Amino acid sequence: MRILVAFLSVLVLLQSTQAQSNYSIQGKVINQQGEPIQGASVVLLNGVKGTVTDGMGAFTLLVSKTGTYTLAISSIGYAEKLMTVIAGTASTTLNIILTPSSQVLDELLVSAEKQDEKLQKVASAITTIPARQIREYRLWDIREISGIVPNLYSANSGDYRNVTSVRGITTTSYEQAVATYIDGVNQFSLDTYIPQLLDVERIEILRGPQGTLYGRNAMGGVISIITKKPTNKTDLYAEATIGNYNQQRYMLALKTPLIKDKLFIGAAGLFEKRNGYYTNAFTGQDFDAQQRFMGNYYLSYVPSARFSATLNVKHSHNANQGAFPLNADKTSALEEPFLLNQNAIATMNDNVLNTSLVLKYNSGAVRFQSISAWQSNSRIYDAPIDGDFSTLDAIAIVNDYGNSFNKVKVFTQEFRFQSRDLQEQKIRWNAGLFFFHQDNPTRQGTYFGKDAPLLGLPDSEFTIISNNLGKNIGASAYGQLNWSLTEKLELIGGLRFDYEQRKLTVSGEYEKAGNSFPTQEDTSATANFTAISPKAGLQFSFTTERMMYLIYSRGYRAGGFTSLGSDPSQPPLAPYDPEFSNNIELGWKQSWDNQRYRLNANLFYTFVNSVQTPTLILPDAITVIRNAGKLNSKGAELEFAASPVKGVELVLNGGLTDATYTELTIPKDGQAVDLSGNKQIFTPAYTAMGVAQYSYPISSKIRLSARVEVRLFGKQYFDLANSISQDAYNLLHARVGATLGKADFYVWMRNLANTTFIAYGYDFGGVHLGNPRTFGATASIRL
Repeated sequence: MRILVAFLSVLVLLQSTQAQSNYSIQGKVINQQGEPIQGASVVLLNGVKGTVTDGMGAFTLLVSKTGTYTLAISSIGYAEKLMTVIAGTASTTLNIILTPSSQVLDELLVSAEKQDEKLQKVASAITTIPARQIREYRLWDIREISGIVPNLYSANSGDYRNVTSVRGITTTSYEQAVATYIDGVNQFSLDTYIPQLLDVERIEILRGPQGTLYGRNAMGGVISIITKKPTNKTDLYAEATIGNYNQQRYMLALKTPLIKDKLFIGAAGLFEKRNGYYTNAFTGQDFDAQQRFMGNYYLSYVPSARFSATLNVKHSHNANQGAFPLNADKTSALEEPFLLNQNAIATMNDNVLNTSLVLKYNSGAVRFQSISAWQSNSRIYDAPIDGDFSTLDAIAIVNDYGNSFNKVKVFTQEFRFQSRDLQEQKIRWNAGLFFFHQDNPTRQGTYFGKDAPLLGLPDSEFTIISNNLGKNIGASAYGQLNWSLTEKLELIGGLRFDYEQRKLTVSGEYEKAGNSFPTQEDTSATANFTAISPKAGLQFSFTTERMMYLIYSRGYRAGGFTSLGSDPSQPPLAPYDPEFSNNIELGWKQSWDNQRYRLNANLFYTFVNSVQTPTLILPDAITVIRNAGKLNSKGAELEFAASPVKGVELVLNGGLTDATYTELTIPKDGQAVDLSGNKQIFTPAYTAMGVAQYSYPISSKIRLSARVEVRLFGKQYFDLANSISQDAYNLLHARVGATLGKADFYVWMRNLANTTFIAYGYDFGGVHLGNPRTFGATASIRL
């Protein structure tokens, strides 16, 4: 941190002593009737500064160089607009007309390639969900984008560690296959990221391997969440929700300048709770009640048009009163939905802290960005948690061993260097360095109670304790080049090199009646892994609104070691290698009729070598990973959005995936079992979504709206043997309400038909159901 503070001081000194030639971009934002729009946001893409319009709709932005720039203009109730402007030796004055969002589509903005760009100009399959749609979809958790995004499926077993699959590339261990970034910070593992959505500006989902720019664990894609930042406008937002299952959700967000154009603060807080969906027959009470508090805080300093510094703190605490609401098998789960029988009752206290410092500096020739982040997580059971999922006092899991254990800590540092963001440049480049250090000390006990002999154990009332102390470091360098060969044809090329060192130290203990002795002396293993991730492609633009692309990309998932568990037949420290995915994609993007229609489609083929196959070892829930096969995945995707007539919005998204193991051999009962030809897990054969929304203005300040959406999921499997499956099913959601000036009131319903379906399954047979029918009302106001 001292280095970063010193670095910040040097940059401030440099920018304060450097003579600058600033040019202004001035304009006025109005509606279709010519009336000024006050408080509209005007942002210079890839700049360090933005502004808001005054009471006359006017704004001024300073840039340090002449050239062509892109502005993003947005205001509540209007479609976002992207505009190209030229800053010259004289001041540039603009007249910008915004159209209501009920009449045209948003011109979507993405930062998928680590710089702000128009969605329709990026040669990649990307879904963008802006803030307005986040509210309309009623997205509270990132897993709820399942079905919205073609060929994406995300779920968890009740512990809120989401397993996400994109195009058949799926998370099968704590090493993710789909990386998550929040405000540009790599959420390093399933333990250290916050899946709940709070005060979010937009969500971007990149499908296909993204190894060149994002590195480790982006072999299936990347989910990027961008939260709202403070600006010159003082903004207060409050929201309250009530619903069935005693659902309560309260949100408050405030953003304001402390010094206009220079110093800004922002804070957002969320409290939510609900009763459990499951009933525990053993106690007669609900099982999986939730209570969460989380916050997001900003302090941003922008002394000039060249430099900015932003400090961000995010935290979350969740008291999960039933972290694993599982039925022992599919049959019992479907015959008696949301009923289980467990005698060991515990609350999992899940605490996450993420902090980051982002420095941006534009020298005029090169844009520089430093992202320093610290992440920590602890998930502690306040009592032994049920490990046999029954009323027997047979197996329970203990992990409360003090502050020295079961607390993951990660430091990451990224330096980005980018070419000037001027559209007339024929060559645009993007390069960077990335470093991480992870400390993961775990200590977990498996307690065998008085009923353990009923499960075939020769002893009872003892605990086997496993210690796994992991320390991992890594570094990488990457670069990508976009070269405009002609006005229509662009060449894309990139390369990344990753190095990672993993060290795991294990030891074991046997404990009974207060006495203990070692079962595994301290043993360590170290391994080094490397990966090269190239990217190559062509992009051809027929017009400014129609293009096609052909891209090859590669991604990888990190290798590692098997942890120590209570099962002596599974030796620890067995290494497994990285897993690599290679993807070829042909895509088409088009919008027409003045942003009233948009169509994006693609075909893809992915092949994966050294597939990491998981086997869950009970009762500790230790996942043993082996490189045991090859996987081919192919399919197609389509995203269509339209605003055909005033007040009507239609969305149709869909994807097909055929993900099949061409080679797969796993051990079972001492023998090798050939599962070649089986389907990939957590991968529906198809996903689809249709949305119809109608809004009707009663007056200039009152608008009514109604919305219905249906999401469809094809058959999928939850184990490599393909013995646990969920047939195709549909989910129906609806929303009706009104906007009254700066206030909104809506009634919403999810899973309206109360469809019962398996959302998550383990290879030992345990399954977790998706949420039942829920409904509620949400009121919000913005001042």
